[in-house]
Amino acid sequence: KRLSKKVLRMYKHWMNTDMHRVRWGLNYVRPQLLEEFGTNLRTEMGNIEKNGGYSLIQHPSASSLYDRDNVLNGCELLFLRMEDHDKWPSILSSLLPGGFTYDKPLGRVDLCPNIKEAYKDLLEYKLPYRDRNAIIGDDSISPHILDYFNAYGYLSPNK
Repeated sequence: KRLSKKVLRMYKHWMNTDMHRVRWGLNYVRPQLLEEFGTNLRTEMGNIEKNGGYSLIQHPSASSLYDRDNVLNGCELLFLRMEDHDKWPSILSSLLPGGFTYDKPLGRVDLCPNIKEAYKDLLEYKLPYRDRNAIIGDDSISPHILDYFNAYGYLSPNK
């Protein structure tokens, strides 16, 4: 789908000015947390597919490879896929029984109704392969960004 020139210009501006925040999250937040739990994005995306939208990861505290004094020992990490947000209430209810309620937050269009058409267009927009390559970078490609793009199939020229 083609975006209007205005929306495409705004999107490209965001990509050029705020992409460092996205890269920071892809390179430092999620990878380190998953590594702490003894796993990686590709493995958990496979588990999400098998489980219908989520992965529940046990901290490997029993392993001699990990610090037994780690504050995460005995913890679980719930990994949810954004695309399955409509399933979150049932996922959370099944994992956290006993009166748990999930209050769905307002959607982006509800929060800002003036962006309805632009947001719909962005959701349907297929990022051109050359733009994907620009995000990934060159020889200094982060393995974490590659994992993310591979997990979502963004490296295929046909996507």
